This record gives sequence, structure tokens and C-alpha cells, in this order.
Amino acid sequence: MRSTGWALALLLGSAIPAQAGNWSIGSNFGFVLVPGGSFDNRVSVSAAGDVFYFMPGLRFGLQSASQRHECFLDGGLSLVSSSEFSETAAQATANYQYNLGTGTSILYLTGGGGVATRFIGDLGPGGTTVNPVSFVGGGGVGVRHKVGQGHGTLRAEARLDYVTEGKDWDQVLIPKGTAFGVKLGFDLWLK
Repeated sequence: MRSTGWALALLLGSAIPAQAGNWSIGSNFGFVLVPGGSFDNRVSVSAAGDVFYFMPGLRFGLQSASQRHECFLDGGLSLVSSSEFSETAAQATANYQYNLGTGTSILYLTGGGGVATRFIGDLGPGGTTVNPVSFVGGGGVGVRHKVGQGHGTLRAEARLDYVTEGKDWDQVLIPKGTAFGVKLGFDLWLK
């Protein structure tokens, strides 16, 4: 619960009044390299013991009138399934973004935190399921380009996040460590 309290404090502390900003909704196409561990019987792309997820998702944002400050909620979901096995990885974070300019193409810095979870199920006879949850927090740098007279933005971001250990039945299923991610996306601004 301590992690949840920290995430709520971050979100509330960086909130921007709704009447002073612009709302956005966008899509994410994320690729995340998560810390390694024991991942038996799973389908994924791995690199040196780490696991590489394709994690598409949605992003809901609010920008200040000065266009320098943004708060956004970011979510992602990855599903893998076969006739005997199923895995779902999900992540939800609250973030703050500082835009280093207000022009057509700008750099930005971002930071935030939230939760990550994996649901792993053995669908065979007598199968079991596990569902560990961990805290994730970190930051990144990105570039954003306005399109459609400022009603849309294209963005690309690289970020590093620290992931805490996630257990279920005293088994570590989300190892602690650093996750590296790349996100590409488009935001539609509702001005």
C-alpha cells in the first residue's frame, strides 16, 4: 500500500487545473526490455536473459496553458496465449512531463510511477495461476512533433524504470531491476 500512496501523492502533487489546459488522448506502441529471471514455458523474445515485451497502450493527458507542463496517465498491455498457457503483462503509471520548448518540434523530460503486473496461467488439467504485482518508477527523454495545426502530436520516448520485486506464492515472478523502454505514439489534443 505504501507504493500506492506514493503514486497517488505524485499524481495529486503534479495535477494541473482542468480549466487551464488542454486534454489529450493517444496511443502508445511500446517495447519494453524487463529484468531477467526464470521464465519457463513462455513465448517471448529474449535478449541475454531479459524479456522483451511489445506493449501497446493508451495515454490520457492534460497540458498547462503555457504548454510547458503535462500530466498523463499511461497504460500498456501485452497478451501471449497458447492452448495450454496464457500470460498477460500490464502496466499503469501516472507521469509528469516537462516540455523544453513550445515550437513545432521539441524535446521533453518525463518521470512518474505506477504498478506492473503479470498474470500467468497454466490452462492444462490441474493448472495453476499466479498474479504478482510490483511498483515501477523512473523517467525518460523524448521528442514531440506537432501536426494538424497543433491538434495532434507524434512522439518518441526512451525511458528507464526501476521495477520492484513481484511475488506470488513466495515465488519471484517479477525480478527487481531496471527496465528499458521505447515508446512511439500519437496524441489527439481536444482543445
